[in-house]
Amino acid sequence: MRETEKHLIVGLGNPGEKYKNTRHNVGFEAVDFFANQHSLIFRESMRFHGSLAQGCIQDKQVILLKPMTFMNISGESIKSCVEYFSIAQEKILVVCDDVTIALGKMRMRMKGSSGGHNGLKSVLSSLTTEEFARLRIGVDFPPLEEDLSDYVLGNFTKEQQKILEELLPFTALVLTEWVAKGIAPSMQLAHSYPDCKNR
Repeated sequence: MRETEKHLIVGLGNPGEKYKNTRHNVGFEAVDFFANQHSLIFRESMRFHGSLAQGCIQDKQVILLKPMTFMNISGESIKSCVEYFSIAQEKILVVCDDVTIALGKMRMRMKGSSGGHNGLKSVLSSLTTEEFARLRIGVDFPPLEEDLSDYVLGNFTKEQQKILEELLPFTALVLTEWVAKGIAPSMQLAHSYPDCKNR
């Protein structure tokens, strides 16, 4: 196979069983589902302080990364991976949760600020650029009486988990579209859900 540019897809989350099914770990869940679909196996990497999977998707070389440094310093893991594999900024996609988006929806952007997300803040700081794609998966805004930190570190309800399970296959489709065709078609696809979720 001819040499192709490497694509890096990063799922943001927190390591450990304590955080496994929390709202803040939607990035991990999305990347895990995507890896399963493409038969990619994660392995722990001391070099990158994370869990890494590699493979060929749509004739493109793809690297998946789940930083195991905790959310607030995710950028350190990503920076080391970007530098080691010489990944271009436009070939980086970060997947994370977003409390400003309704559960069952997602938003994709070519660049932008952190929007108050601590993981994205760390990535922006470490890469010193806003020029990377991000796929934000909605987890709903917390009730007024609930602390934001407690909410994102809390588990989904059974009803919410069902909605997420329906969304993950479509999220994987969006990630595959990004690898195959780039940001514009994948953005259009991401923003079309749930209208074309049976595609």
